[in-house]
Amino acid sequence: MALPDYPIPELDTTLQEASRVLQLTLNPDQYQHYKTALLQQRDALQEVQEQLKKHVSGRENWVTEEFKKRLLSCYDPLPNSTAIPSVLPSSKLKGEFAQIERATALLWAAAKLYSEPRLVEGDVLTERTQQSQVFAASRLPGKSQDELKTYPDSLHAILTCRGGIFTIQILWQPSSGESLSPLPLNDIYAQLEHAMNHPAATPKQDPSTICGLSSLHRQTWHSTTQHRLILQIYSMLSG
Repeated sequence: MALPDYPIPELDTTLQEASRVLQLTLNPDQYQHYKTALLQQRDALQEVQEQLKKHVSGRENWVTEEFKKRLLSCYDPLPNSTAIPSVLPSSKLKGEFAQIERATALLWAAAKLYSEPRLVEGDVLTERTQQSQVFAASRLPGKSQDELKTYPDSLHAILTCRGGIFTIQILWQPSSGESLSPLPLNDIYAQLEHAMNHPAATPKQDPSTICGLSSLHRQTWHSTTQHRLILQIYSMLSG
């Protein structure tokens, strides 16, 4: 799929937007100081703008590329806000069935947006790099920068719960080449109910062990996963 280029912003447009926001957030004296400094630095800002144009010339979707580079190079652990418990706070739900119902609705909605992006876009195509790498993607730790491994043919979401790690099918494709559709709500619900009723996982299959890796700093995360991989290979060879 061809992705539209992200436009290079014009300096005047950027400064107008910055001024609009700062005028609302700064007191009058601070805003006037900003305006004075802006007039003094206008030539320097124009030079930076020209350097930006040269830097991103011919690079499709350069904003997403720069965003991912900085995000995947971040030394700090992944924020807790990315964890599913923050999306499904059990303390605010009445019973296990309510949690399954909400999870079913969220998974169906994700499948709907993935299969029908025009529900968000309307008639104007948008840059889809991030969208395509939010779904069916896994983050692989590296020494200095992580990478995203995508599985564009995947029809599943990954569920972690006390019973272990499960693949939950949320999309279906009648036959090869045909468009994707969300799996019916009842089918998604049945899979989640089965997973939630599964006995508690053994220590070796406890998903918290894997989930806990995201709380580590990058280099620790990388070395831990590398160590686990070596042990796994050794176990396979010795077996």
